[in-house]
Amino acid sequence: MRRLPTSRAKAIDNERESDRSSSAQRFYAAYLTLPEVMEDVSVDLFALAMRESDTSEVNTRNRDHETVGFRLLRAPAAERYNFEVESVYQNGTRRASTSIFDRLDLDHEAYYQYAMLGYSLPGLSRTRVMLEYSYASGDKSPFDGSSESYDSLFGVTTFEFGPTGLYGVFDRHNISSPGVRALTYPRTGVEVMISYRHFWLAEARDSLGRTGRQDASGRTDNYVGQHLEARVRWDVMPGNLRLESGGVWLRTEHLADENTLYAYAAATFTF
Repeated sequence: MRRLPTSRAKAIDNERESDRSSSAQRFYAAYLTLPEVMEDVSVDLFALAMRESDTSEVNTRNRDHETVGFRLLRAPAAERYNFEVESVYQNGTRRASTSIFDRLDLDHEAYYQYAMLGYSLPGLSRTRVMLEYSYASGDKSPFDGSSESYDSLFGVTTFEFGPTGLYGVFDRHNISSPGVRALTYPRTGVEVMISYRHFWLAEARDSLGRTGRQDASGRTDNYVGQHLEARVRWDVMPGNLRLESGGVWLRTEHLADENTLYAYAAATFTF
């Protein structure tokens, strides 16, 4: 599906246009879950294929690659450890941009790795503490005729790196990020989350997340910065109304020293 309008001018003018499908992109997927392969441990296996080609209406990166991977998961339970391990590999070809003048197919090979170890504390609050690590490969050189930047394909870009929406600094691309996260439920229907992370570039010559900031020379330090995130969710009417509020303090040191505060509030109605 193409989310329309795609024109910046139309978006600024609040113009409306119905979304529609496009023959420029085809996506194929196979997904298998194996429950209880070991005690309380499940395994997910998946294979994804992306096929793109330019049309008269849509310009693409001409992605022609496969993504295969697995996930091991032990669900949380009171007073025990839980974990999640995910490993993903991509291979194929793609282009560096969507420009109609870009005709060079780059060899594409990329990786994504995730590991989490958590523990659920005793008590009525059901508090869970987790150590996390995320790695997504970046492009080693913008001039070598190949691509190593991991492509998350579709979906939400930042759910583990901050609130989805306007924040969106980081995504599963060119990143190495350890962190700690805590979840607690002080009362029925209320969830409180706190997350603290540090960020490095996987490759110094590739860009920083969705910001587009890049030092192609690679002379800028790989360390990006840190952020502290907090969120509160309240299911006022479970299944119908959820209130949510949160914020992020971001300290970046990549290409520029900046402090950013981001806050939001939302109400979600489901019917």
